[in-house]
Amino acid sequence: MPTRLDAKIRTVASWALQTKSSRIALLIASFGFFLALPSLGAGLHTLDDPDQQRLIEAHLRGQRAPVQPWWDLYNLVNGDRSEAEVAIHNWARPWWTAPTVKIQFFRPVAVATLYLDRVLFGQRYWLAHLHSALWYFALCYLVSLVLHRLSTQRSAATMAALLFAVDDAHSAPISWLAGRNAIVAATFLALALLLYDQAGRTDRLRFALGSAFTFLLALLSAENVISGAPLFAFYSLLLDRRALRARLASV
Repeated sequence: MPTRLDAKIRTVASWALQTKSSRIALLIASFGFFLALPSLGAGLHTLDDPDQQRLIEAHLRGQRAPVQPWWDLYNLVNGDRSEAEVAIHNWARPWWTAPTVKIQFFRPVAVATLYLDRVLFGQRYWLAHLHSALWYFALCYLVSLVLHRLSTQRSAATMAALLFAVDDAHSAPISWLAGRNAIVAATFLALALLLYDQAGRTDRLRFALGSAFTFLLALLSAENVISGAPLFAFYSLLLDRRALRARLASV
């Protein structure tokens, strides 16, 4: 009897801890969302937002003029020599840039969110920025949950989550529609880490598969999220308490 009672007490205490952590995460995410609200008046960024919007509109109207597929919004430099010469002459690119260089990124998941903006909101760009702010809310919430689950000190995890939410470096992807891909990718990465931790705690395949799938979505949102891959390896090395074979298999 005492053993069963102790187990129930531990279960209730664990649930209470997770519930309180969720409430803290919700408060921090709400604060991050509040900080993102000034971006609602940012409109389109002159760098590449207008070009992307024109291409999206052309595809949605079914025009034959676009030579790029719908997902190829991040075709930043197409290798055209004449365009390169004009860009170099106008100091848009360094003088030493090779005229045939190509810079293209495959980000179909992030691109799909921009198409969704256009379909739902049209040219009401403040709603598109509100969409970005909601992604940031989700990102701050998931990051806070991950930190609280992996840290033994709630105060340290809360401080780290708060510092993440107020980081001024996040203002660029929040206020720049074409830069939303960074927030989307980071959100899926945080979710992948959360599911990976749950897989390590429960040893259930569905959480491991969910983690792999969400990490794939992160990669299809921004390629530089690959820098988060070592986090999974370090988790298996330092935090996972399963047998070595299971840890290696999970990685």
